[in-house]
Amino acid sequence: MKKYLLSLAMILSLLTAGLPALAAADPFAREFADPTWKRAAGELAVQAGGRVKPLDTFAQEGVELLTGGKTFKVGEGKKKDSLEILLSLSFEPQVWQEIQFIEVPDSTLRKDLGLAHERKHFSPGELMKSSRLMALFQEMDTKLKAQEKLDPYFQGVQRMANQMGFLQELISGRSLRLVPPTPEQFSTSDAWLGFDKFSDEAKLRFALMAAGFTSEKPEIQAKLGEYIAKFKEVAVANNPKLYPPERDMSLETHFNRLHPFRWAWILSLTAALLLSIGFYGKSKFWYYGGMAAFVGSFLFQIYGFALRCYISGHPPVTNMYESVIWVAFGCMLFGFIL
Repeated sequence: MKKYLLSLAMILSLLTAGLPALAAADPFAREFADPTWKRAAGELAVQAGGRVKPLDTFAQEGVELLTGGKTFKVGEGKKKDSLEILLSLSFEPQVWQEIQFIEVPDSTLRKDLGLAHERKHFSPGELMKSSRLMALFQEMDTKLKAQEKLDPYFQGVQRMANQMGFLQELISGRSLRLVPPTPEQFSTSDAWLGFDKFSDEAKLRFALMAAGFTSEKPEIQAKLGEYIAKFKEVAVANNPKLYPPERDMSLETHFNRLHPFRWAWILSLTAALLLSIGFYGKSKFWYYGGMAAFVGSFLFQIYGFALRCYISGHPPVTNMYESVIWVAFGCMLFGFIL
């Protein structure tokens, strides 16, 4: 119970700190004249979830947890990708206090918390005003300690707890483990360093990144790519042997942008439709078109598996997602052969 109270109190204090100074900022109205900085920022290495991954991957996972998607927009504002949202939450948490971005999909849970029934996204301020929230966290905690299986309702409560925990760690800077430990530090712990443990030089470079990201002045904003590169230099210098090769980070961000398995199922569906038409039609156009789509789907799957194997360092059978795709791939392969 105490950890949830502490989490909510910290989120509230961090979100409200300095609010008057940044109240006019709107992260969904911000435009970057030169968006090339995103690639450099996305390829920064961060330790999270038991491995070192690109910041782009970390952003997608975190924003999907918070909002239910890898992109998000509010009202008529422009849709923002996960990297921009994550950096905005990190650099200017105050402006997010009243933005409705935290997803609560369970209608029963929304009703119990006294939230608006017609919406699925709520601001941190709205959630923290709910008198029922802490009681639900406590009840969920009791069930977990008793090793009870959570029903869908309390799975939703657990997701909210995870959202709050992630938000707390993010806006405090502790989850942004962007700097590897020095060789001396590594001898006692392999944990990468969050903002609270950055060197003075790293903190300065991080602050410049924040300034470049949040500034409304084009001349400062234009230096964001340079600030990111300088921060990376400091991070790499802390322990060059631990910092992953640029190729590894680049390949994973490429995988994130390409979505090979999405293209695979789109082409598979196209192949099924064209081959079905070809089965009843007289023209061979449909047959050849369907086979071309089938081969394209097959190639995307092979490429996707190759990338995942390289990124993870193991065959694609370690979780349900990979296993299901692998089995489907096998069915397609043997179906084609036979």
